[in-house]
Amino acid sequence: MINKGNLFTNHAVTILDLLRENRRILIGSVSSTIARITTILCGLLSTGLAAKRLTIEEFGFWAILQTFMGLFSVFDFGFRSSLSNRLAATVSLGCHKTDNMAKVFFCSIFNFQLLIAIVGVVLVFQLNTKIPWPSILRVHEPTMVHYAGITMCNAIALVLLANPFTLVTPLLYAYQKVHIDAILGSIQSIVLLLLLFFLLLFGFSFPKLVFIYFLGYLLTWLARVIYVFRHLGWSPVWVPIEIQLKNVKSITRKSCEFFFLNLSAVIVSNTGTFFSGISSGLATAGLYNVIQRLFNLLIVLHFAVATAFNPVLTRLAWSGEWEEAEKKLRFSFRIIYPSIFLFGVTGIWILHPLIVEIWTGLTVRDYFLVGLFGITTCMYGWGNTNSLFLNCLGIVKAQALFSFASVPAYLLLAYWLGGVFGTYGIIIANLVPVATGALYFHHYTKKKIKEKAVFV
Repeated sequence: MINKGNLFTNHAVTILDLLRENRRILIGSVSSTIARITTILCGLLSTGLAAKRLTIEEFGFWAILQTFMGLFSVFDFGFRSSLSNRLAATVSLGCHKTDNMAKVFFCSIFNFQLLIAIVGVVLVFQLNTKIPWPSILRVHEPTMVHYAGITMCNAIALVLLANPFTLVTPLLYAYQKVHIDAILGSIQSIVLLLLLFFLLLFGFSFPKLVFIYFLGYLLTWLARVIYVFRHLGWSPVWVPIEIQLKNVKSITRKSCEFFFLNLSAVIVSNTGTFFSGISSGLATAGLYNVIQRLFNLLIVLHFAVATAFNPVLTRLAWSGEWEEAEKKLRFSFRIIYPSIFLFGVTGIWILHPLIVEIWTGLTVRDYFLVGLFGITTCMYGWGNTNSLFLNCLGIVKAQALFSFASVPAYLLLAYWLGGVFGTYGIIIANLVPVATGALYFHHYTKKKIKEKAVFV
C-alpha cells in the first residue's frame, strides 16, 4: 500500500531541492553575467580612452598587448581547467575531509603553476634580444622602435606571473560561490579602468603606462587570492613534495588535453589583431581589435551565463542524473544561445558605425566585414555551448585533437588571405575552423550523451 503522506513529502522535498539548485544556478548565472557586463563596460571604456589619448601606433600596440593577455594566460598548460573539474568533484563528496582535501590539492597545483610562471619569465627576457618586434609589427614611430621589445616583454612577464593566482576562480566555482568571484572580478575591472585613466591623465610615457597597468593586473589577482583564502578560512599550507607531485601527476594528462584545446581556441580567436598588424600595420590592428571587441562582448556574456552551470553539470553527470544534465544543455541552446547571439549580432551589425564613433572616435562603416565577424561569432557560440558541456564531463581529448589540428590551417590561411585581402582575409581564415568545429562538436556531444560518458 502506498503511503500518500510519504509520497507527498518526497515530492515536496524533490521540488524544494530543485528550487534550491536552480536558485544557486540563477544567483551564480546572474551575478556572473553582471560581473561580465561590468568587465565588458570597463573594457569598452578602457579601449575608448586608449583610442582617444594614445597615438595611432600606440593604440595598435596597446590592442595587441590586450590580446596577448588572453594568449599568454593559456600557459597555465590546462591545469586551471582540470583543477576546476577535480575540485568540483571533490567538493561534491560532501564529507568532513572535503575542505582539507581541496586545500591541499589547490596549494599543490598553485605551487606548480608558480614554478612554471617563474621559468616562463626567465625565458621571455632571455629571448627578448632575439625577437625583432619593431620589424614584425611594422613600427614606424622612431621612439617606439627603441622600446617596443622591452615593453612587450614586461607585459608578457607580468601576465605569466599572474597565471597562478587566477586559479582562485575555479576554486570559488567548485564551492558554488560564483557570486563572490563575480564581485571580485567587477572590482578588479573597475580598479584597472581607474588605473588606466590616471596613467593617461597624468601623461605617463607609453612604456611606463604598460608596465604599471600590467603590474596592477598582477596585484589585483594577488588581492583576490588573499581575500578568498580569508573567506574560506584557509591559510597557506606547505604540502610535502611527494604529495604535490602526486596531485600534479593525477591531473597532468587531462590538463595537457585542456591545454591543447585552450591553446587552439586562443590562437584562432586572439591572433587576428596580431596578423592585422603584420599585414597592414599597427593602425589597422587597432581598428580590427575595436570591431572584434564588440563581438567579444557577446562571447564573454555567453560564457558568463553558461559557466554558472558547469559545477552543477559535473555533479549531475558524476551522480548519473543525465536527464537533468540534458535539460540544462537544451535550455542553453533554445534560450541562452538565441537570446545572446542572434539578437546581439544583428544589433551590432546595424549600429556599428554609431557605436564605434561614440566609443572610440574612429570612423568605421563596413557592413561586409562586420557581417563576417557576426557569422563567425554565431558559429563560435554554437561550438562553445557544446564544448563547455563536454568540458564539464572531462571529455577533452577529442576536442583538443580536432582543435589543435585546425590551427596550422588557420595560421596558413590567415597569413595568406591576410596578405591578399587584408582584414577580410583574416576573418575568413578565422571563420573556417570555427564553423567546422561548431558542426563537429555538436555531433560529438550528442554521441557522448548517448554513451553517458564522464571522465572527471
